[in-house]
Amino acid sequence: MIDQKSLANDLEAILSDPLRPIVADKFNATKDRSLATGTSGVALALIESQTSTPHNVDRTGSIDDVFSASLTIADERLVVSGTTTRSETRDTDIGDVFTGYSCKCWSRLVLGQEIPHEAFSDRPGGVVRPGLGHGELIRDFARWISEPSSPRPRFQTSEESFPGLGWCNGIAGLISAKTCAAVRRSARDEDGLNLIQLTRKALSTNYSVLLDMGPSLCHGLPGFLVICAGVARVFQQNDLLHDVFELAESLLTYELQVSIPTDVYLDASWLTGSAGILWAISAIRRKPILNPLLPYDARIYDAS
Repeated sequence: MIDQKSLANDLEAILSDPLRPIVADKFNATKDRSLATGTSGVALALIESQTSTPHNVDRTGSIDDVFSASLTIADERLVVSGTTTRSETRDTDIGDVFTGYSCKCWSRLVLGQEIPHEAFSDRPGGVVRPGLGHGELIRDFARWISEPSSPRPRFQTSEESFPGLGWCNGIAGLISAKTCAAVRRSARDEDGLNLIQLTRKALSTNYSVLLDMGPSLCHGLPGFLVICAGVARVFQQNDLLHDVFELAESLLTYELQVSIPTDVYLDASWLTGSAGILWAISAIRRKPILNPLLPYDARIYDAS
């Protein structure tokens, strides 16, 4: 297992030094305030890794994009703030999990806020490829969750098969969306068996294939294991959760931590870098405060 204390110390040093970037490559070095790539994501990882963490979350208004949101601690409460993206001049594009209406629906779900019911166009985001990140899976989910039907039908998507296991581009994203749908329509018993079987099958993948996924939350091994642990908790499968713990212990190693792309000098971000690894270790072991990868596996829902 990765030395979490050493990793946390490295992240603390980056966070406290204004001259040290969070992401750097040959041409750029950045340090924004966002959850995905900036100081808020590093802070969230450090908060979750501590033994005593805030149990309450304050949201400053409705958050349309959780991945660009800013996080701060005030009076032992996690405060999430961000700008809304509502346009009064045209419909919002349906986009993907990071842009447009789909991002708005996913972000509201992550933060336990009301899902918006508003006009949107079916133009996707700037990136189009299969999966929860940029594909029809997230767009199908946004259409489904924003439909005010009762009783709510089972979630259906045109993207059911993926060559990989990642959250943004593979099976983990499908499992995440379908788990959220099962909880949303109060059908954990009805939908849970298939999702548990799908998760167990994914976990049985050869170790070498799992390691080749890389160290990213977005499409890598840590994000995949966060989803598997969340499914185990949502559907109360202690044996499955134990299996995820064992895999995390054996596969989340220093070698994985340093296996960043060769054209990247530093990545300490939450979504693709070392902050995400530290956050994943905590989110696998216990339900996180909030969970942008699997929204219903979060303590924010325990408090609501």
